[in-house]
Amino acid sequence: MKCILFLCCITTLGVASASAQGEAALPFLLLSPSAVSRGMGETSVALFRDDPFASIDNPAHLGMFSRSNYFSAGYDYSVWLPQFQQSDLTLNIFGFNGGVNLKKQFGIAPELSVGLGYSRLRLDLGGFSVTSPDGPEVITTFDAYETADNYSIGVGYHYWISVAAGYTFKQVNSVLSPFNVQGQDRSGSVEFSTYDIGLFLSAPVMEIIGDATGSPVTIGSDVRPLLDLNVGLAKNNMGDEMVVYIDPDQADPQPRYARAGVGIELGFAYAKDQTDWRPVFFSWTRESNDLLVVRYPAPTDSNGNPFGDPPPPGYREGFGDIRFIDDLILGKSNPDAIIKTGWQIDFGEVVSFRGGTYDASDRSGGRLFTTSGYTIRLAGMFKILNLLDVRAESGSILATIMDHIDVRYTRGDVSADDPYGLIPNDAYSSWTLKFSQ
Repeated sequence: MKCILFLCCITTLGVASASAQGEAALPFLLLSPSAVSRGMGETSVALFRDDPFASIDNPAHLGMFSRSNYFSAGYDYSVWLPQFQQSDLTLNIFGFNGGVNLKKQFGIAPELSVGLGYSRLRLDLGGFSVTSPDGPEVITTFDAYETADNYSIGVGYHYWISVAAGYTFKQVNSVLSPFNVQGQDRSGSVEFSTYDIGLFLSAPVMEIIGDATGSPVTIGSDVRPLLDLNVGLAKNNMGDEMVVYIDPDQADPQPRYARAGVGIELGFAYAKDQTDWRPVFFSWTRESNDLLVVRYPAPTDSNGNPFGDPPPPGYREGFGDIRFIDDLILGKSNPDAIIKTGWQIDFGEVVSFRGGTYDASDRSGGRLFTTSGYTIRLAGMFKILNLLDVRAESGSILATIMDHIDVRYTRGDVSADDPYGLIPNDAYSSWTLKFSQ
């Protein structure tokens, strides 16, 4: 049963990474690592998120995070393939970010912000027993797992619009069988490094209009309408090193991946004294993703019969089959890419509800499912108390907590039509602590 479940895990991940071009090794690197992202159709690149997992998909989020936050830390957990009721198939993510706004803290102009982050993703594939070739006697046991340690940096520039860029160095380990396989003096494990790059742009339309006219756009004296237009781009697993487990002749490429997305955010903000509160805020995003791996067919003779070995796999340049206008603006289907859509509505910065869809054609893995989720936040409750003049004594520890600390619980769920299929009906749960500027 363990072996069957192990194969199901690998098959599920392989389906997730399939595309019109071909498959790659280590598809666990393509997993959506965040409960927020999971709840929004696995979208992640074009809506700014200040949780410590956002930089795993797009490291440019760190450049935005550092504009108004000092620190965040969080833990994300999910039971993988829960329909098989194997509690040792789990996905665990831990991460933390730190940031500083150089203009706010040191008076350095123009407004620049710098963020650093670390996260660790671990996929546990369960425990296995090694038996004797002469019978069912157990010789030893081992745990199969895969990990990725991510070290990220992001820089943001803020003048009318915000532009952020980021870079992640990634150390990857995959241990599928830590012993001599078939007497070839090689274990079924691999260790290598790769990297991600990302870009994020945000245009706060109402602020730009206010700056251009010299008068803030307001409703009454205290309410401001909000409208932000976003674009996000990222390329993940950009290394060229081939992944070799046992036989170098069967090496596989890394899962190089392209992400492009657009997002829109709109709502209202109410300001009183030092408190800026958003009573309602709506976000929507659409992404197009493509695996950039190319596998070439074997050469053929004049009769079309294949002969010899196929050329080694390679990578496509740019963003592959992503069609920016058709996929992102017009919302057309793309047989060679994965289209993701997500939405979120936030009430009073206390509770958020979200949902989304994930649509991959048969040539891109053939997965179609919906997602949902929610977040409960402490910061919004503190802001409401401040607005009601229920404030702590200025300068006290409680006042610092109410002004700067946020604690969040988030859940993200995937709903598939087939409860025993290869699309996991899983749920991600996460806790996040954030300290804002």
